[in-house]
Amino acid sequence: MKDPMKWSVWIGFLILVVLLVPWYMPKAWGEVFVFGLPLWGLLSILLNICLVCYIIYVISNHWDIEKFIKK
Repeated sequence: MKDPMKWSVWIGFLILVVLLVPWYMPKAWGEVFVFGLPLWGLLSILLNICLVCYIIYVISNHWDIEKFIKK
């Protein structure tokens, strides 16, 4: 069975998942607090929300699942 999504959609997923990992952030970001959360934690939460919105966008616009459902 062929994948119902284009390769560009997978690139978007890859970019978001790589950005979710806070390994690229400087140590000083752990000392800055915003609303009681470290800056890297707040950024991770915001990127998770972006990932969920991207998944919703992909499912509603790019994933033609009806072709792959057996009737």
